[in-house]
Amino acid sequence: MRSVTTGKIFVGRDIPKDGLRQTMLRSNVKLDYMKDIFFAPGLHRDSVSADISKYFIADAIQRLYPNAVTSIYSSTCAFEVEFQMPQLDRLKTDGPMESYILGAIPFNEGTLAGTYKVHEEIFLNQLHRDRDKEFADVLYLVYGDQKTASLNRSVKDEQRSAQLPFDHRDWCLPLPALFHLRMNFLWMV
Repeated sequence: MRSVTTGKIFVGRDIPKDGLRQTMLRSNVKLDYMKDIFFAPGLHRDSVSADISKYFIADAIQRLYPNAVTSIYSSTCAFEVEFQMPQLDRLKTDGPMESYILGAIPFNEGTLAGTYKVHEEIFLNQLHRDRDKEFADVLYLVYGDQKTASLNRSVKDEQRSAQLPFDHRDWCLPLPALFHLRMNFLWMV
């Protein structure tokens, strides 16, 4: 048995043509936890929160039991009209997002050593970025599950004193992906 990781690159429509830059990240701006997080719409037991929960539960049921849902509702469209995700401050887009599937990455991303190897495989070997020249100001949003995001943060922390921009990892902004939420609802059902 071998560990193999996969990856996908998304090119956001609203990202500047020359990409994100480290200077765009303002880590000194603090969130107001009360205003920005605790009292944000949908995070309390309010109507937005209830609609979000209904949507995720209905979506999980529809994906798990599509025939049963079709037999109850006249069409999938009628089901989708009844259970919609609330629209809050939605960003406008210029069309579909481009995405590219990466080749196999033969390293275990579940370890720190494997995370280092995954970075090298993706950015240096598959994307052919120059280790010495192309990481000084660029910023990549690196998504993964919670463990992957945590390992990426650990790699960044370990490399704080590194000299080369690639090794220093300021170009890496680890973010937890939210697609695991749907998997959790499916397991709950």
